[in-house]
Amino acid sequence: MVPYYTGAQDILSGDWIALADKAKGKEVFLGTNVLFDDGKDETFSIAKRLYSTRTRKPIGYVVFNVRKSALDVAFPMKSGESQNVTHYFVLDGDGGVLYTAGQDTLTDTQKEEISSIFQGSDDEDGNYLTTAVTDESTGWKIAAVISKQALSGKSASVGYVAAILAVGIIMISVWLSSIIAGRITRPLNTLEKTMRQVAEGSSHVEEQFDESEVGRIGNQFKDLVNNNIDLKNRLLNSQIREREQQLLLLQTQINPHYLYNTLDTLYFMAEIRGEEEIADFVQALSENFRLSLNGGDKLILVSRELERIRAYMKIQNYRFEGRFQLVIDVPEAMMGEYLLTFLLQPLVENSVYHGLEPKTGPGTISLTGSREGGILTFVVEDDGIGIQDPAVLNGGYGIRNIRERIRLFYGEEYGIEFSEGTKGGTRAEIRIPVLSQEEVSAILHPSEEKEMPERKEKKSGGEDVPTGHCR
Repeated sequence: MVPYYTGAQDILSGDWIALADKAKGKEVFLGTNVLFDDGKDETFSIAKRLYSTRTRKPIGYVVFNVRKSALDVAFPMKSGESQNVTHYFVLDGDGGVLYTAGQDTLTDTQKEEISSIFQGSDDEDGNYLTTAVTDESTGWKIAAVISKQALSGKSASVGYVAAILAVGIIMISVWLSSIIAGRITRPLNTLEKTMRQVAEGSSHVEEQFDESEVGRIGNQFKDLVNNNIDLKNRLLNSQIREREQQLLLLQTQINPHYLYNTLDTLYFMAEIRGEEEIADFVQALSENFRLSLNGGDKLILVSRELERIRAYMKIQNYRFEGRFQLVIDVPEAMMGEYLLTFLLQPLVENSVYHGLEPKTGPGTISLTGSREGGILTFVVEDDGIGIQDPAVLNGGYGIRNIRERIRLFYGEEYGIEFSEGTKGGTRAEIRIPVLSQEEVSAILHPSEEKEMPERKEKKSGGEDVPTGHCR
């Protein structure tokens, strides 16, 4: 078989023939142009031995020349890229450089350094990093080479980006932390400010708190302080009122012996001159003063309170020529009970001045008492002109005094009620608890009793139920 070709060399004598024969019909990739050498090294050949499809005997060879620039499609390089980028190399079976992507960006020195690495020489300066894979079809190696300078440049870029991200994350974290901390510290600061104001004697807390956990604690503290301040003010007012009552009582006791001696003198003068009515009037007045003073005690027996009321009505009948009648219906069993002084007499006095005095003709005042369990009930009723203006009853000093004293001494659940009487007049009802002997002793003899015992009342079943202390 005589081949036809152009060129001065016998191509069938080339080394590639043996390779093609050994491949037995497979393609053989050759790193050079086996057909002719143009001195430019721009192509490489692919050879293959051909066999007859009928006889299976060799009939010739086929050679394809491929321009190396065709590989640029597989390894695209952007124009203008610097030498500090990754370069791709295709190495033939002998380790020679068959193709270099972007080889125009490499200097001759760099090409020699890289080629020496592929030839097995050491990279003494350590300027490059390489990696390679072998193609099974061609037996060629595809290698990637990058200079450490390029890596360090990219690492620096990554470092810059990481630094910027880190700064951004820190700033966002600081911003979020300030918001979260503000939600916690603001109510804490407000709470601290409120506590400082209370410690300095603030009479009322008006700070507003949010609905956070600290804010809820602040609201509870605010309510607690305001309630305590309110209770303190109420207690102080109660103590002031009680002190006023004590001072008023002391004023009525100023030099009582002088007053008694004066009344006794008037009484004996009236007796000597035969003025029986004047003598009786002076005696009733003296008795009323004596019972009113009550020896300075806060409590008085029911029986002595009724005596004082009789003495008072006797004096009023001297003034109004016997127009008024007093009817008392209190069980004997209640006479030994104690009650707060000046509770019943002001009600009788109120009936005289507002009910019977404006009325034409005679009038009657009835005072009844009853006991149910541990409760004493007193009713003062008249047949006078009735309730013309309820504000007069509730706004008068005497009634306010009675209501306040009952509330302070016995408790909020006890007091006085006014209504229309059965005979058209006015009806006043007072409900107070029964005082035990221990309570009475503690009040009348405070030096002997350090603490008042708890008052109890009987339930229907006989069980003792605590009702609280007297105030």
